[in-house]
Amino acid sequence: MGVNLSLILPNDCKDIMDNEYALAFFKDALNRVTAFFGGRREFVTEITIYNSDSPEWDEFEGPEYSFTIPLISATYYLNKGYWEVSTGDRYGFYFWPYPGDVDRNGNPYIGARYNCFNAARILGFSEGWISDDYHTWRCLVGDVDSDFETWLRYGKDEEDAIVHEYSMSIFGDELGEYKDYASKYHDSFKECFDLLESFERDYPEYRVLSIGSPDKEFALVSDGNSIFMVDADTGMRLSDFPIEKYLSDPNGEEPILFPRE
Repeated sequence: MGVNLSLILPNDCKDIMDNEYALAFFKDALNRVTAFFGGRREFVTEITIYNSDSPEWDEFEGPEYSFTIPLISATYYLNKGYWEVSTGDRYGFYFWPYPGDVDRNGNPYIGARYNCFNAARILGFSEGWISDDYHTWRCLVGDVDSDFETWLRYGKDEEDAIVHEYSMSIFGDELGEYKDYASKYHDSFKECFDLLESFERDYPEYRVLSIGSPDKEFALVSDGNSIFMVDADTGMRLSDFPIEKYLSDPNGEEPILFPRE
C-alpha cells in the first residue's frame, strides 16, 4: 500500500460546525500543547483557523482547525470526535523494522511508530489508532458529520473494517522483510513506553518531551527551566545551549536546533 499514514486520536469535540464551540475546543488543545513544552508556543507552528467567520469562506468547503509541531513533523486536524494526525510517513513504514536497528532495550526501532507515539503523548494520549489515508480523509470519514465511531466501523467490507491490535509479534523473527498488513490498527505503544521508562529511570533529572525522533539516538528533554536535545543512550546533552525553537530536517536525517534569540 503506497499510501500515507494517519494517526487517529479520539476526542470529545461534539460539533465542528459550531464556530464558537470548535474554536474554544481547538484553543484549549493549543494551550495544553504549549504547556507541555513549558509554555513555549514556538514549538507550535502553522496554526490554521478556517470557518464560516473567515473572510474567504466558501460555503461548499468544510472548516479547518489545524496546527503543526515541527519537532515530529506532525500536523493535527480537528474533526468531530477525533484528531487526525499526519506525520508525513508512509503507512508501510509502520510495518518494516530493519534488522539490527534496535533501541537501547533491544526492541526493533520503527521511526514512523515513534512519530505517532510522540504525537499522541504530546496531546495527552497513551494509545492511538493508525490507518492508511484511504480510511481517513480520502473516504467518507472526511465528512464533517463523521466521528470516531464512524471511523471504527468504516471499511470496504466487513474484514476491511476490522481494527487489529498492533504488536511486534506480527514480525516474528524476520525483521527487514516485507509483511502483509491490514488497513487499521490500535497501538498501545508498548515498546515506545518501555524506551521512555528506561530513559526516565536512568536519567530522572529530565522530563522527556519526545524520544526516538527523528531517530532512536535522540530525546528532547526539559530540566525544569530549559529544553535540551540529549543522547537517548547516554543522557549527554547534544548542544551547549537551551533550545527555544525546533525544525525537522527536510530529509528527516537530523534535527535543526535553535538557541534562545
